[in-house]
Amino acid sequence: MKNLIKTTFLLMILSLTACKPNQEATNFNVTVKPQAAPDKTIETDQNIAVHMVFTKQAEAKSKDLQIQIHTEPKHGTLRDCTFQNLKVDCVYHPALNYFGSDEMKFRIIDGDFQADKLSVVTFIINEKPENYIPPNGGGDPTDPPTVDEVEKNCQNALAGGYIQTYQTTVNFPAAIECEFNEAGTTLAHLNAAGNGPRINSFVMARVEQAHSVQLPSAGKVCDIDFNFPVQTMQYDDEIFLLLNGFVLMSSTNYATNSGSSYYIDHGLEVNDLGLQIYNWMGGNNRLYGLHYNHAVTPKYCLGLNSSTPEYNNKCQIPPTETNGQIKLDIPQSDIIRLGYSTNNLTNISSLNFGFVSTGDNDNGDCEHSAFSFDVTVKYIP
Repeated sequence: MKNLIKTTFLLMILSLTACKPNQEATNFNVTVKPQAAPDKTIETDQNIAVHMVFTKQAEAKSKDLQIQIHTEPKHGTLRDCTFQNLKVDCVYHPALNYFGSDEMKFRIIDGDFQADKLSVVTFIINEKPENYIPPNGGGDPTDPPTVDEVEKNCQNALAGGYIQTYQTTVNFPAAIECEFNEAGTTLAHLNAAGNGPRINSFVMARVEQAHSVQLPSAGKVCDIDFNFPVQTMQYDDEIFLLLNGFVLMSSTNYATNSGSSYYIDHGLEVNDLGLQIYNWMGGNNRLYGLHYNHAVTPKYCLGLNSSTPEYNNKCQIPPTETNGQIKLDIPQSDIIRLGYSTNNLTNISSLNFGFVSTGDNDNGDCEHSAFSFDVTVKYIP
């Protein structure tokens, strides 16, 4: 009986199979292991970032081919990476002052399958290229770097991504008129504040304000961006914006190199790097007692040439007793020279801004409205 049942069941299966219509063979999406992309070598110089592009050719049998970063470099960082189809685009920044070799690895995958081996990109970082200036300027480590070497260091640090930025706001409150020496009659008569008597058309008194900016860490200053918001600014008689004792801008140029015979012998001193040194009292090169005349010399902004077309756009100072906007755009090279002149570019931990308003003899002299501006400091820590 069992054999009869088995035989009957087998005949039924054979009968059904014989009656089933012919079908086309099924096309299964069989994924095969992808091929690894060719290894690559990229060369750069010490402290110089380099552009890295890694690509993989498409494969006919692959449906979901992708590139993934498997291992990042050990002696540098990847920044600004973008992934597009079978292309990875990054900027490689070698670690500060590192030279030698570095590498990163990519994995090529296709769905659940991956290449038999990883793809390798090797970075070769050459030691001390011609345009690289070590922090001590080279040669005798006790010798300070030259200002040109400092500028090259800043450019290399910027290209290598080693520049740090710090942004803050500088505020100066409103000032209310000068404290003249009311009992005096000559330049020699000074009060406790160091101001003289009222004498028409001469700089006799001033109000000085200070605002110190502390950097997160000491460093070598490479650039400072100034952003003056839209605000009403009014002052009387003259104003000076200072940084670490040097003049950033002034409503009238009182320097010895201003071109005026009034100041060629007794105006503010200019150092070897072209920076005006602010000095209220002491010696010939001082502001106190100088002839006051707005028409003699123009406004002044550090590093900007008053004869160039863009001067009035980059250097904006309203005339005295006039509401107006302030704007200041100092070239990077002059900021570097200012930092270098401060202390031979030994690491700077603070930036000391100053604001000075002056007067000759009128009530209301030295007054100015409150104003503020943002600074973005770029420095090498």
